[in-house]
Amino acid sequence: MTGALNEMSRTLTHSVHGRRFALIASLTVAVAMSAASGCSSQKTDDISQLVETLKDANSDARYQAVKTLGNRGAEAREAVPAMIALLKDPHGGVRVGTAYALGKIGPGAASAVPALTAALDDPNKDVRQAAAYSLPALGPDATTAWKALQKTAARDVDPSVRNEAAKSMAKIQTVYRFRQAADARKVGQTAEARP
Repeated sequence: MTGALNEMSRTLTHSVHGRRFALIASLTVAVAMSAASGCSSQKTDDISQLVETLKDANSDARYQAVKTLGNRGAEAREAVPAMIALLKDPHGGVRVGTAYALGKIGPGAASAVPALTAALDDPNKDVRQAAAYSLPALGPDATTAWKALQKTAARDVDPSVRNEAAKSMAKIQTVYRFRQAADARKVGQTAEARP
């Protein structure tokens, strides 16, 4: 497997300009191959290396790192603080990728709710749309973004952003109602269990 990984890494290095991009391409291949083989011994090391790449001067490397972290899902939750900082990256593509990646991490990225809420005011419409899309995936903490989503759904200049914010509100409302019903059932069961 290491031979195949090295060959894939060499191919990516020769087909793309720049060493830093080659490094992130190698890490991406390593993550994909370890996931395919069920190997988990290097997961923490891979994530640590990807977090370091988030600080790279090359915006393509930062984008690829954040995309790879998002594809790791909940396993990448330790990278969330570093990813939150990228929501203010000077490159719009990195900000967009970060917003979507945080959504893929899910409730493990709940600490990103305030930053994603702030991203609803980003000058880049794609960032605003990605933030709106990702907020519901962060779990119950996303309810704190309700007013910002409501404002975005009503006032954003771009119709696709308004639409995404409205869909996110519907998702958050559904989860909120489900939780209320579940909590009410628990209270009822607790009251019935008392002597």
